[in-house]
Amino acid sequence: MDFKNLVYVNGVWIPQGYPGLSSLTTGQVLRATGAAAAAFGAVDLTNANAVTGALPNNRGGTGVTVIPKFKVHKNGVDQTGITTSTFITVTWSTEVYDTNNNFASNRFTPTVAGKYLLVCGLRLTGMSAASQCTVTLAKNGVEVCRGGTPIQANQDAQMTFATIEDANGSTDYFECSVFQNSGVSATIGGIAQHTYWAGTLLP
Repeated sequence: MDFKNLVYVNGVWIPQGYPGLSSLTTGQVLRATGAAAAAFGAVDLTNANAVTGALPNNRGGTGVTVIPKFKVHKNGVDQTGITTSTFITVTWSTEVYDTNNNFASNRFTPTVAGKYLLVCGLRLTGMSAASQCTVTLAKNGVEVCRGGTPIQANQDAQMTFATIEDANGSTDYFECSVFQNSGVSATIGGIAQHTYWAGTLLP
């Protein structure tokens, strides 16, 4: 038996060439492996990112071959010059993964339409006076989500946000910014566990 080309039917895994399977059509089989997935328009379970065939749109349907998802961080390098009372774009030097090549120039521009879960954590340091600190998510330059915290003088701020946003799969893009009003310049900490951004297409 070729375990690379199996079809899941009524709770049983069956070889692709088994008699009777020829009567099944694209879309009737939802799970398969290897070449059988392409033959029946099914999710290829040998590739966690792969989707083939005529699946429903809300499951990453027709034409989607990779589920877009990404994670980025600053690779231990601080971002200095976060001036007071100004929204500053957060830069991201290192991609942990970017499955559909949708992350570039500090922006996530998904090329598959749908709803995306986007999460971010950010550490802000170097404020010698009390401050309101905020990390924001903007869609096409307009803020759609923020997370923040007030701090006392000489404290670090650890901020997060999590949101679900729609993307049209063509022109919509997302980017992160940071704000503080301590009266002096601050620094975004570069440690990957503190400062990161990630997102994925939802089913």
